[in-house]
Amino acid sequence: MDTDALPTQEPVAPPQREGAPLDYMSFGGCHQVCQHCGALFWLEKKKAEMAASALPQYRSAVQNNALVRLFRTARDKLLEADIPNFQIRLFGVIGANQYELPTADTIGAIFYEGGPESMTDYDVVIERHSREPESVNKLHPAYMALQFPLLFIYGEEGQMALTGDAEPSLKATVSATLQRSLAYFTDLNPADNNKFIEARVYHKWIAMKVPSLIPTGFSCILLDKKGSAIQANADLKEKACFERDLQINSVYKIQGFGFEKTDSWGKTLDNDITLCFRKHTQIDLLKDDDYPYHYFNFAAYNELGGRLEKKNPILTDYIGYIHNKEKVKEYGGATGNKIKLRNIGIRNLNNNVVVFTIWNEKADNFEEEEYARMQQPVILAVSSCYLKTYGGQIQLSATAATSYYFNPPVDETTDLLAAYDHNEKSILLTLLTLNWN
Repeated sequence: MDTDALPTQEPVAPPQREGAPLDYMSFGGCHQVCQHCGALFWLEKKKAEMAASALPQYRSAVQNNALVRLFRTARDKLLEADIPNFQIRLFGVIGANQYELPTADTIGAIFYEGGPESMTDYDVVIERHSREPESVNKLHPAYMALQFPLLFIYGEEGQMALTGDAEPSLKATVSATLQRSLAYFTDLNPADNNKFIEARVYHKWIAMKVPSLIPTGFSCILLDKKGSAIQANADLKEKACFERDLQINSVYKIQGFGFEKTDSWGKTLDNDITLCFRKHTQIDLLKDDDYPYHYFNFAAYNELGGRLEKKNPILTDYIGYIHNKEKVKEYGGATGNKIKLRNIGIRNLNNNVVVFTIWNEKADNFEEEEYARMQQPVILAVSSCYLKTYGGQIQLSATAATSYYFNPPVDETTDLLAAYDHNEKSILLTLLTLNWN
């Protein structure tokens, strides 16, 4: 189509009226996020069978439009490094599967409210990688589907224009620019997609499938300025990206994330939602360093038994003096699996000792030299441990999410060291009294 040529007949404007039509329904903002691909939806478009109190869920966007997968793939290709110029060609082939939802090539007609007098003479123009515009033929099966901005797959900022070839005044632009505002973790809501967060990376790990220990994804825990913590997950294929972009103890502005319901098994935190990071999640380093460095939810010794009885308990944080430290032990052989472990005793103020077990690489990488240089006693804080019993005794078993810290700067460390100093002075005073007598 020659977009510069004047039309032979001026499009007739639809009849004018005042106010919205009687059957008009306002759905509010388009802020709901698809759990499959991150597309934006209205709340009313959620699955009809979902309970009112449940997190909204949506059918995958790629089921509803055949072009979505194609354009998403093209965009991902363009974002990769050293990609040569390429183009997408849409061929007029009718081939929708019988049992799929309607796709672009099965749309028979689009009805306009103004009836046959409505302006329908639109140009559909796509932009190539070279930034050159290209018109889509009206006879193409995808022409009707392309007349309207259907989906912005990941909710990214952008525009798609509808242009009439009659007058410049008839041009209309639909903007999908999303203005985001800062939110603390306690304010996050899966139904609200217009937020960004600022947080310190506390620790990160590769999630494993138990008991096969097959890697399943990338995970990390973030701390916001108020001291709250939240876990974020990403697909295993994005591991290298987030390992590079999220450094321990650094602070970042993060936007363009989704939400998912937290798995009940192996929860690191007492949160119902977990953040979902994707390829198009935007991460920017911040210079502000006024963020906490640690987050713990310590359990007392007498609470461990109750936690052990619960089904799928939250992983346990624990703190105490290092009572003893064993050498690495190795089990198994060439005909099966080799397992390494190291046991460390952790003692509380009442002299109750719990065994903390670390496995394989964590067992080998225990900082023995650093520990040997430290003044006694040394406080050990451990996080995200699995509770179990062995030989009738409760043990703390390290998981993929477990981290440990010597003398962390928290109130419990101060209390333990103060109690130790008090006991030492009491013992010394007793010895002096006995010697004097």
